Amino acid sequence: MEARWAASGCLCRAVLFSMTVFAFDLAPLGCGRVVTELGSESVPGSGASPFDANASAEAAIAAAEAAADVLEEEAANDVADAANDVLWEAASDAPEAAMEAAVCRGDLSNIGTADFHISFSVTTTQSGVAALVNQRATCTLSDFWDVRLSSNGALDVETVDATQGVNGTGLKRVGPRINDGVPHKVMLQRMSGTLTVYVDGIPSASALSRTSFGQLAPVRIGSDVCTVAIDGTSPLIGSVSDLCVASP
Repeated sequence: MEARWAASGCLCRAVLFSMTVFAFDLAPLGCGRVVTELGSESVPGSGASPFDANASAEAAIAAAEAAADVLEEEAANDVADAANDVLWEAASDAPEAAMEAAVCRGDLSNIGTADFHISFSVTTTQSGVAALVNQRATCTLSDFWDVRLSSNGALDVETVDATQGVNGTGLKRVGPRINDGVPHKVMLQRMSGTLTVYVDGIPSASALSRTSFGQLAPVRIGSDVCTVAIDGTSPLIGSVSDLCVASP
């Protein structure tokens, strides 16, 4: 706050109060005159005369400081609420964020029963069973995972190991139809023994998963060792992008 004496001998005050978010700029009060909006009429209970410039200025200062205290408290509450929202969202998203933070190695070989994450975007208008993404060496029992377009335009998901299928997990016709020509985000995630399939961020199916992966074939995109001649699986007519295959 700045105070100075004018030539007439009365005290003139100029006030500037600022906060990080809010700012008040009270124009200097001229000696011997009253700024109406800052007079006693605007500060109930001040007891100041509308013709007392100094008293009006002091009342205005007091009112500004009181308003600033209220605004500062409200701002602090807003910041606290925002921080709580961020913490809540972070806690809710922690499992998915942890998997997405894993390195996209493009290979789930030899992870055993560890957690894993597979995600990609797909765009297609194809009908019938079609290859999307897999790590599969043979269209018989072996260690593999396989994601295909199902016959109804949804998803078929399999995770299998070579123990005669005992530890296999199969989720058929999962989620909404994705062969509508619009990009769709697909994610498979195994956390603590539960495999969940998400389509466009929405969980569509889940199941217990005890599949133990040993050495797997290289990743295939848009093709499958299972073919039309074997089980009706066609190569993909469409696109797969943003593939991430990871295990922490």
